[in-house]
Amino acid sequence: AVSGWWDAQQTVRITLEAAGWTVIDTSGLKVGYDFKIVKAGKLKLIEVKSSVGICAATLTKTEYEQAVAMRSDFVLAIVENFDSASPALIQWVEDPARLQMTIRHTIEYALPRSIWRKHTSKIP
Repeated sequence: AVSGWWDAQQTVRITLEAAGWTVIDTSGLKVGYDFKIVKAGKLKLIEVKSSVGICAATLTKTEYEQAVAMRSDFVLAIVENFDSASPALIQWVEDPARLQMTIRHTIEYALPRSIWRKHTSKIP
């Protein structure tokens, strides 16, 4: 299924390819960036953050660690107010690790399919 974030990510990919970069999609690998790009021997790691409104970019621990490790070779591609029917404005933030970030700890509750599947019912 296609969703807004996927469309925004593909818009960034297409933009990079149009600018002459070779784009390797790593988004499904959980390595801390969505694209590895190469042009003229230069390597950059791109993490895409998008929103249908104003974007407050939140990095995962892995994304943040990559940003710290790669510094100027790690770039956030921020797409705000994304609408697949309109041209996207991509804002590029190089070396986001140099910027002041707020650490936020979250708690999540996982409900595995093997558990919830045993408790399904018809619509009440």
